[in-house]
Amino acid sequence: MRALFALLLVLAGSAVAVTGAYGDADTPNLKVFRFEVGRSVPQSDLDKGITADQAGAHPNVSMLFRFCGDGPKIIAATNTTPIEITLDRPIDIPTTADREAIVRYGQGNTALNGQWHIDPANGDISRTKFTLRGTNGTASGQYVPGSANILYGPLFGCAQNPADAETLGVNNAHIKEFTLRLPPGFLGNPTAPEVCRLDDWRGVSCPPGAKVGYSWPNIVTGSDAVPNTAGQTPIWNVETLGLEPARLGTGTFPSTPGGPYPVTIAVRTSGDRGLDSTLNNIPRNLGAAVGLPVDIFNSLCARVPCNEQRGPNNDVTNNFMTWDPAHNHPFFVNPTSCGTKTASLDARSWRTNATTSTKSTEITTTGCDKVPFDLGFDVDPSTPQNGGTKEAGKPSAQDVVLSYPRSPVCDDPNRGDPATPTAGMRTTTSGRRS
Repeated sequence: MRALFALLLVLAGSAVAVTGAYGDADTPNLKVFRFEVGRSVPQSDLDKGITADQAGAHPNVSMLFRFCGDGPKIIAATNTTPIEITLDRPIDIPTTADREAIVRYGQGNTALNGQWHIDPANGDISRTKFTLRGTNGTASGQYVPGSANILYGPLFGCAQNPADAETLGVNNAHIKEFTLRLPPGFLGNPTAPEVCRLDDWRGVSCPPGAKVGYSWPNIVTGSDAVPNTAGQTPIWNVETLGLEPARLGTGTFPSTPGGPYPVTIAVRTSGDRGLDSTLNNIPRNLGAAVGLPVDIFNSLCARVPCNEQRGPNNDVTNNFMTWDPAHNHPFFVNPTSCGTKTASLDARSWRTNATTSTKSTEITTTGCDKVPFDLGFDVDPSTPQNGGTKEAGKPSAQDVVLSYPRSPVCDDPNRGDPATPTAGMRTTTSGRRS
């Protein structure tokens, strides 16, 4: 069962913000507002006709968990330097000079997407017009009204009043645990990266080759007008214990306790037999301050070894992973069956007897005709030194070989010709181990 494990790594990045291991009645219930799964492949794959939704392809996988609302809509944006935006309702931004806002989902004038310093527009008294310092919309298209949302400090989409939890989320609904449920076949191969020994993981000294992804949170701490990303962490492929299908681990955090944190992995015992991953007892302090992850962005590697990269315009959702094209092994893989599948995220807060909030999203795979599976099967007695014999009536070890050509979709550049059949396996009919 250790051959593959799911995209659970993303959960590890959520251990960013806990004091105490018990629930309390004052913490509100939590709501998952967004759960998004994105996939991408490099241009070299696109040149071969391999798309991100191709069955059996190796995409980079990103996931966004959001636990607060999306903020106001932007109804207009100028093609100027800087870009001036108009919101669908008035807002009050902090009076400090160091204040930021995050703009997402903008279409047309995409130059406004990112994390920017925000200032009131000159002469505006409506509290709906603002400029985004550092932006340049002169080379961008015409903005599609209402396509973008803005998150601004100090709450970044959360609400102060628990009565608004259903529509906005609350800034003290601290996450205690959540479970990611992925469809069968949406997996990573733990034999591709190096394995970080448990002692090395606990000592925060995993080798770079054991990295399989990275996680960046946006954390609200008190009245700060800038989101805190101190909880960012690599995701490691960690040595397993017993019969675990796989084990993942985070780095350490400026919290109490500080980690590192393991992620538990389990195969669903009914239904589609996909994999679930769970992270429990997530800390809710960030140093001396209480910290709330309002969203967490996770990027997982198509191939390993890999390294995290900062994307443009400062927003964590633009970050990504890279690898050496000449020296890598495939890690993450799409399902090899085609159609639409469902992934979901369950989350609960530290509230006593907290309710579970669930959000799901669809994952589609196509192009199964490009993933041939012409199976070869052969059984022969093993060589005498391996316990085999061709003499009639005598017990003998047998070489059982299952072979199939590797599809170019799933090709590993370091493992020879894609048409080379896979190695077989040896078994025995005599009860002897070969």
